[in-house]
Amino acid sequence: MRAQKGFNLLELLAVVAIVSILASMAIVFFQNHLAKAQVTEVLVLAGGLKTKVMTSLENSSCGNDIASGKYGIAMAGGMAPDCTITFTFNNTNASSALSSKTIGLDVLSNGTLKKNADTDVDSKYLPKAID
Repeated sequence: MRAQKGFNLLELLAVVAIVSILASMAIVFFQNHLAKAQVTEVLVLAGGLKTKVMTSLENSSCGNDIASGKYGIAMAGGMAPDCTITFTFNNTNASSALSSKTIGLDVLSNGTLKKNADTDVDSKYLPKAID
C-alpha cells in the first residue's frame, strides 16, 4: 500500500471556507477604514471654511463660502453667532456608507467644530474631536 499524497476534498473545502471568512472580514474592515479616511476630508475642508467664518464673525456675519472636494461639497452658512458648516457627500466618489449623507458642524466662538443635529453619518465614522 502506498502512502497518501496531497489533500483530500474535505481538507480543501475547509481551507476555502476559512479563507473566505477571513476575506469577508478584511473587506468590511477596509470599507470602514475607507469611510473614515473620506470623513477626514470633511475636516480639512471645514478647517479652511472655519477660518473664513471666524473672519466673517468679526463683522457679525457667517459668510456664504463653499469648498468642494473629491467626495462632496462643504458650505458655510447660518446667522451670526450661530454659524455652521455643512458637508454633503456625493454619490459618485464617496463610500457607499457615506453616499448622500451629511455632516453638520457648528462653529463655536472659540474656533472649534462640533457635530450638530444635521449629521446623519454613522458616529463610528466620525472622529472623536467633533463629538
